[in-house]
Amino acid sequence: MSTRIRHKGQFSTEKKKNCLKIRSANGQKRRHEDDSDDTEEMQANCSDNLELDSHVVQGNRIVDVGYLSKRMYCSSCKERLHFDDIFKEIKKGAAAIFCFRCQNCLATTEVKSGPEYKNPSSGRDVFAINTKVALGMLHSGFGPTQLNKLFSIMDLPNIDASILKNHERIVGPVVELVAQESCYNAAKVERSSTIENKDILKHMLPENIEEDFLLYPNPIQKIYNIDNPDPIVRIFVSFDMGWSQRGNGYSYDSLNGYCAIIGMQTGKVLDFCNRNRKCRQCDVNKVLGPEKVHDCRLNSFSSAKAMEADGAVELVTNSTILKTLDLEVGAFIGDNDSSSIAAIQKNINYTIVKLSDMNHTTKGVGKALHDLHKSKLTDPDQELSNDTIKHLQRCFTYAVKQNDGDHAKVQAAIYNIPFHVYGMHNNCGTWCKEGTTENYSGVRLKNEILFDNLLNIFQKLSDCSSKFAAAASSQANESLNNSMCSKAPKRLSYSTSESIDYRFACTVAEKNCGTSYTREVMEMINIPHFMILDQYIEKTKNSVLLKKEKAAKPENKKRRVELKAKRSQLRNVKENAEGSTYQSNMSLFDASDNVEKCIKTIPGPYLQFDTQELEYAVVFFDLETGGLDSKTRDILQVCMKFENLQFDAFLTPTKAIDPQATKINGLSREQKQLFLNGQEVQTVSKKVAYLTLLDYFKKINKKCILVAHNCGFDSLRLVLALQEVSLLEESKKWIHGFADSLALFREKYPERKSNFKLTTLAQDFLSMSDNGAHDARYDVEMLQKLSITYLDFDSIINSIKTVDEVTLKIQVNENVKNLLISYAPLNNLLSKGMQKRLCEAGISYYNIVETYKKLGVEKTILLLRKDINGKATVIKKQSIIDSITEHLSSLYDVENEMGIENET
Repeated sequence: MSTRIRHKGQFSTEKKKNCLKIRSANGQKRRHEDDSDDTEEMQANCSDNLELDSHVVQGNRIVDVGYLSKRMYCSSCKERLHFDDIFKEIKKGAAAIFCFRCQNCLATTEVKSGPEYKNPSSGRDVFAINTKVALGMLHSGFGPTQLNKLFSIMDLPNIDASILKNHERIVGPVVELVAQESCYNAAKVERSSTIENKDILKHMLPENIEEDFLLYPNPIQKIYNIDNPDPIVRIFVSFDMGWSQRGNGYSYDSLNGYCAIIGMQTGKVLDFCNRNRKCRQCDVNKVLGPEKVHDCRLNSFSSAKAMEADGAVELVTNSTILKTLDLEVGAFIGDNDSSSIAAIQKNINYTIVKLSDMNHTTKGVGKALHDLHKSKLTDPDQELSNDTIKHLQRCFTYAVKQNDGDHAKVQAAIYNIPFHVYGMHNNCGTWCKEGTTENYSGVRLKNEILFDNLLNIFQKLSDCSSKFAAAASSQANESLNNSMCSKAPKRLSYSTSESIDYRFACTVAEKNCGTSYTREVMEMINIPHFMILDQYIEKTKNSVLLKKEKAAKPENKKRRVELKAKRSQLRNVKENAEGSTYQSNMSLFDASDNVEKCIKTIPGPYLQFDTQELEYAVVFFDLETGGLDSKTRDILQVCMKFENLQFDAFLTPTKAIDPQATKINGLSREQKQLFLNGQEVQTVSKKVAYLTLLDYFKKINKKCILVAHNCGFDSLRLVLALQEVSLLEESKKWIHGFADSLALFREKYPERKSNFKLTTLAQDFLSMSDNGAHDARYDVEMLQKLSITYLDFDSIINSIKTVDEVTLKIQVNENVKNLLISYAPLNNLLSKGMQKRLCEAGISYYNIVETYKKLGVEKTILLLRKDINGKATVIKKQSIIDSITEHLSSLYDVENEMGIENET
């Protein structure tokens, strides 16, 4: 053997050998010096940008620490390798191959950042981390773009979309296999649970159903003469379809739809399918050619709307899982939006029971009630407010839920709902609390026309109660579709390749198995996973169970309802206070005008006046009376409120109560006893009530401005009542005047389209319910909140009318009544309103006739017009004046003719 010097198998010189030894010694010396550096110097070196920029590998990498540490040895001399020894990096998606040069022997070694596994389809070695990233992308709803955004922020190398797509196609079919297996297992449990609970389920079906409908004899017994085969079990399933693109009633154009049937007993998916109208690769093949072999998922050539019926037929009639386990669909739970059940019935030889989803049915009831409310022909008094409609929907839900499965009781309970809200409780169920508690306050409607229309709606619902008597729900399908939205957001398009199918399979597998399906997928592909995944799966499982348990508790449900109502109230208050700030095309034609209007209608986020610092006390009040006529009807309730100091009194009735007033305020009389909604209330005499009211004013210790809604009515009645008990002069010491909130709101919001009723304002501005309206206490509370928030003190001061002005108004009204009698000859010519206007101007019919006789037509016209600064203030229309003068002319002609006849 030659004694010549060799290096890496080649001949070398002594000089080159010495150079290599010196370089190796220098390298060991440098490593030794690096190890002896103190910590501060190491941190300073790490923060040096120049040194970082000069390193081959920059940023962060995803590595399997255990795998990497075991392989960082020189392949030649077995010396330990260091990251400083990397001279080259080969990126492989999220993985990498690091090329090291040994400082000892200068040999190069390639070390992979993580383990590999055999691709099931091609048999090639691929990095496990790339497949994990693809699975994580499907599981979390990411796409390549979102993933690379995250990686760039984390200083991780971006992954090419083609690499992710290749690994998605590796893991996707395995996910579908896991999802199908989970459906098969769920279907087995559904079968056994249906057999176990067949008696309970039978009660949910119509009464005329066959005895053996749920456990149907297997026809295989007759065909193959097999003894005692397993029966065909007909199960209850819910169905719904989701689309990968948003749509509304006018535009459904999604390229993909996904649907599933979910067993009612297990709440798990039994089978699923997709409908795809487009394949991108097929389109590319047509243009470019030749055709590339691919996993084409194109399977629908109909419209997006027709997908739901098509998917329902596929799952109900052609499901391999159902056929394998001898299962058939006996009851089909779904919404009422598609022709699914009709399409299914055409493809089977038995009748499936269609059960309507409870949530969709309740919304349908609400829509029908809102349609009633839109027309004054069907809701003349506009009693169907949003709160009332919600109350009727709750009544409908209670009627179905409390009689779950009992068709006769459900039918009777639904039919009775209109009677319940009109105060007729003879046939109500246990859910009705009328008369069981002193504080009961329910919705009470009055209008008879509305009653007939409500009865018509609930009669129809009662007649078809068999559809929803089981209180079935497809909420599980809605939840599944919602989960799919997180896997495939509607704003992104995954529906032109197999990606959308993989993502729906992930959704189904997660629904049936939870997050553990990801572990099953890795095990089937032989990808290693560690304790971190197991810990996360366990944590997620416990979190889901805890959340489910918490959500089912009644107190938490009640809390959710309260928070929703509070949030809705806050939104309504803000929107009504701010005015029109966002509306379609609001600035299209006149931007500056709309902006100006918007700014004017936004009040400050504070109370408009502080009652503590005012010279006068602003007291809000309301009266409930036995009718409109002050002479024949009593004041029955007086309520006043200043800050938190409240006065409330029911007065002993001395006169009959108008039945129309009872319908409005619920006050009725039996002998001298007063009843509120059928419950007797304690009353006091007029004298005692108003003396107590004066004591209330003395407690306030300020002169009071009394504010009422439509104060023109309340102030007149109150002053008359104080006159009657001889306390008017004493009350003037404490009452500074009266203000009308109705006029103030009309003045402040002249462009408001809705009416200015107190209940409507409270609902629009404060989201306060109208339940309890026309009880003086509740009305005063609404008025106080509205006025303090939306009115200012100056406008109230400027609008007051003193007690003397109200007294004068009473005298004028008396004169008007007397003068109106004289206008009987003009009843066919003048309306009551016009006659009243003439009376208020102090003009009687006798005045008009005498003026015409003595002063002629011109002076009569001046009297009727009563011009001020050249403008008519009484009668403005010339046609009315002409008709009156013609009447006077004919009357004068008749009198002249009679005078001539008398002379002859």
